[in-house]
Amino acid sequence: MEHIRRAVGRSLEITCPNCEYIWEEMPPGGDVLQMTDLRKISRGSRRCQTKVYLTDGFGRGRQNLWLDFGEASLIKRGSGNQPSSWTFSSYLAHGATDREEDSAYALSFCVIALELAMIMGHHVVFEAIVDPTQRDSFHVPRPGYNPLLHPDTVICQKEACLKHPHGAHPIVPDSFYLPPHDPELFEAVRCRPLEIHLITLGSY
Repeated sequence: MEHIRRAVGRSLEITCPNCEYIWEEMPPGGDVLQMTDLRKISRGSRRCQTKVYLTDGFGRGRQNLWLDFGEASLIKRGSGNQPSSWTFSSYLAHGATDREEDSAYALSFCVIALELAMIMGHHVVFEAIVDPTQRDSFHVPRPGYNPLLHPDTVICQKEACLKHPHGAHPIVPDSFYLPPHDPELFEAVRCRPLEIHLITLGSY
């Protein structure tokens, strides 16, 4: 898919042929788009912070804070001449895994049209768009999500984990390896422009 950007006065118009949206105004989101604070359950939140804002178009001032969490990862999907899609994700805190010892996620979804907007004092800002074609890859929770407190979450009993300086890691139920897919939330944010702020809080 392809997004078309062109200057409109001092701002930018973004046309998406996939969903036929033209971002001249912030589209309605209603109560679905509440700010979700995942700092307590995401990895690395004491040393860094990621803030994701929903905007009404690149180059404009109006922003709504949508996601707030710790460490973030951005990994390019695919290759070649196809438009790039990126997986944007964050792991759960405390080394949480599933039963297969794979690190579990606090969130994961795909973005397109990723561009670097600013680097200042290790504060990095990217602009992107929520990829409307990756519905099944959208795993973003709403406020209150915490699989670490699920009654079926247990502590790993392997000897190496029990002897680890930071303690044994939690094992979440397999159904919470990723947050459950939320079709209503996906429809509210698909193709929305984002500002992604990566902020260093302390020393490594």
